[in-house]
Amino acid sequence: MLPRLLPLEYAAQRTGLDIETLREMVAQGKVVAGISPEGGILVAVRDGKVVMLENGQANGNGEGGGGDVFELNRRLAQIQREQFAHLEGSAIRLSTASRKYDVPIQTLRDWIKRGYVNVVERRPKRVLVNEADVAFCSALYHVRKPYGSRAPLLDKGGNPYLLKRPELAQLRRERALGPQTK
Repeated sequence: MLPRLLPLEYAAQRTGLDIETLREMVAQGKVVAGISPEGGILVAVRDGKVVMLENGQANGNGEGGGGDVFELNRRLAQIQREQFAHLEGSAIRLSTASRKYDVPIQTLRDWIKRGYVNVVERRPKRVLVNEADVAFCSALYHVRKPYGSRAPLLDKGGNPYLLKRPELAQLRRERALGPQTK
């Protein structure tokens, strides 16, 4: 029995790819996605290697296992700026934000430079930032940190940046961790 096909909208949401890109990949035979007779979701590339299983087992070697890399985009998409609206306009010092949200000060400075976090007030040896911005970015940061992603934190619209190639994040993570013993 052949698997049922996945709706493109669902596949786009799960993978972080736009629908048009997925259409092109399907048309070129680069990807096949479906729901197995047992109800699990699988995605296979042209060379026959399974790169994603809905149950959280994913890798690029066709053996299953290896992490929940496609779960990353789902978790990132659930984090919305509105969740931190109660902190909007609250000023917090960088050092306090660093401790409270467990984010290195240099990372906070980088977020300011990139425009992710707004400065409320600058004084000598004291920078106050919008706590809502810090809370939102830190939530994204802590979800992405285990994957070692180097992609931007936010897209041009100020929303969580969903990884277009989450399998690369998984590969980088595995390389950084080195060989794992069972």
